[in-house]
Amino acid sequence: MSEAPNAAETPRPDLTPIVRYYLFAASIGLLLLWLAMFERGFELFSLAPVLLGALALAPSLVPPDWKRVQFLRRMPVGLLPLLVVFLVAPMEILFSPGRPQSDFFRLSDVLLTAGLLTYLVPQYRLIGLRGSIVPADPRPRADRLGGDELETRPIETARPGEWKHLFWLLPVCLIVGQLAWRWVTLGDTWNFGFEEVKRLDITRTWWRMYVLVWILGITGLLLAGGISILRLYRMTTAEAAMAGQETLWNETRGEQRRIHRWLAWMRRKKARETGLLP
Repeated sequence: MSEAPNAAETPRPDLTPIVRYYLFAASIGLLLLWLAMFERGFELFSLAPVLLGALALAPSLVPPDWKRVQFLRRMPVGLLPLLVVFLVAPMEILFSPGRPQSDFFRLSDVLLTAGLLTYLVPQYRLIGLRGSIVPADPRPRADRLGGDELETRPIETARPGEWKHLFWLLPVCLIVGQLAWRWVTLGDTWNFGFEEVKRLDITRTWWRMYVLVWILGITGLLLAGGISILRLYRMTTAEAAMAGQETLWNETRGEQRRIHRWLAWMRRKKARETGLLP
């Protein structure tokens, strides 16, 4: 009978299955994004957000065991997904052809929404798995000059079936987005003739963009506040104490430094007077 191979001798895969799933989903999202923008007539310009998104995925393609190219995993790509959104939004608002008010659930809208969501959700999950848990100490050590290595989250914290949430998140966000667009355009009295009517000396395109910014801004503030309160309620006693100490140090570190400097000077002066120090 042949013995089963030892677990320690079993070769470890370069990329875990959950990382491969997220990379595949993000690649599908970029493909859908390119199809949507190409269908709207942007042609070669539709490649710009796709290339930015692919560049943001590059660090996740490097296996953690490849030491020679570990600098790729430390590339600061956290802002590239936002650049993709900020590149697509002006192109859609300013240069996309006009659409009638009653035109909803167009194929290009469905592809664009599905592409952005299918790319952004896996991308930020990959950034979270690759990012450091706590800030690294950049001070040099005796054995190395670059400071401490980044301590990333264990890949075991990613549940195998968590990527399946995309199957219900995608249609829900698509429907909510179309309803939000319907609410933005509800009650429009703009003239679709040759003469463009303005409201408060603002054209229809910019007016809708301002309304969307207000909706997203207020919604984001409410969600951020609610998540912050929920995080405080879910903290343990030790976590709350650590957060309180960190806040206290950030707010009063200058005063504490001066006070302890004077206390140290006073102790040294008394020690010299008593002969404990030369």
